[in-house]
Amino acid sequence: MRMRIIKSLFVWLTYASIIRFNWGCLEEQRAALLQIKDSINSPVGSAFSSWYEEDCCQWEAVECDPSNSTVIKLFFDYRRDKSIPENWYPNATSFAQLKDLQELHLNGNQIGGFASPSGRIL
Repeated sequence: MRMRIIKSLFVWLTYASIIRFNWGCLEEQRAALLQIKDSINSPVGSAFSSWYEEDCCQWEAVECDPSNSTVIKLFFDYRRDKSIPENWYPNATSFAQLKDLQELHLNGNQIGGFASPSGRIL
């Protein structure tokens, strides 16, 4: 009886660890996307107002690889509020954290260039 309980516990813990590590997006990718969101909305804006769930793979305009939950596509066309008169200078480092990114759509966002980590415009 005791061995059966131990075996069941082992199976349950193994299953729980698999679920835990393959569920949802990676925290560093979630953080990078939130930085991009803050940047595109600066100084004011409402792009991606639905991004509140923990799993960024479920967010609007984000597509993840179903096998490993890494971000592979971003559909950010025409997201920057047209009433913001300044150009947008996204931080290239935020996009670089999305290492498996295969497609990036940024049309219509008033991009003036990309900012480097040092703040230089690229």
